[in-house]
Amino acid sequence: MFFHALVAVFVIADPFGNLPIFLALTEGLDRATRRKIIIKAVFVATITLIVFGLIGEGILDLLGISISSFRIAGGILLLIIALQMLLGIPRPEVEPEEWEGIAVVPMAIPLLSGPGTITSVMIFMSAAATLVERVHVIAAILIAMLGVGAILVNADLFYEIIKKEGSVYITKIMGIILAAIGTEMIIIGIKSVFLPS
Repeated sequence: MFFHALVAVFVIADPFGNLPIFLALTEGLDRATRRKIIIKAVFVATITLIVFGLIGEGILDLLGISISSFRIAGGILLLIIALQMLLGIPRPEVEPEEWEGIAVVPMAIPLLSGPGTITSVMIFMSAAATLVERVHVIAAILIAMLGVGAILVNADLFYEIIKKEGSVYITKIMGIILAAIGTEMIIIGIKSVFLPS
């Protein structure tokens, strides 16, 4: 549970794939300001994921949506995101604004905590049967986002090392991993519908 949640959050947040986007959005800013933007973006994204993880199941109950249906839909969404990563489909263009605004939208939401990440967190949290497992999911979110933050804070250095080609290569590997996670979610969701325990 912990490892799956950790990998899913980190892969969907796609820090290496987002490096060029983050650098473009903060172009012309000094290193200190860029660091502030990234720290704020990661903080907002982390809080967003934890909140949805904690209250997401209640929202589903309120809407009358079963966790099995949500798991299948979430798996399909992850597969779509994975295919976009594998096929190199570009993300929608975003317009740079004041740095405070950029940190929240589009950096925190939807680049780091978009529909795919939120869906995954909600599914992992709903599958957590005990308080300990829920704590594990929250810990996985925190550790994954710390890793994302560490990469993005050093965006200049990482991008200099891996270049555009390396960024594309890493994103495609992450896309394959994400496709496997999405497929597994769909299989578990279908099993729970046709073979309820």
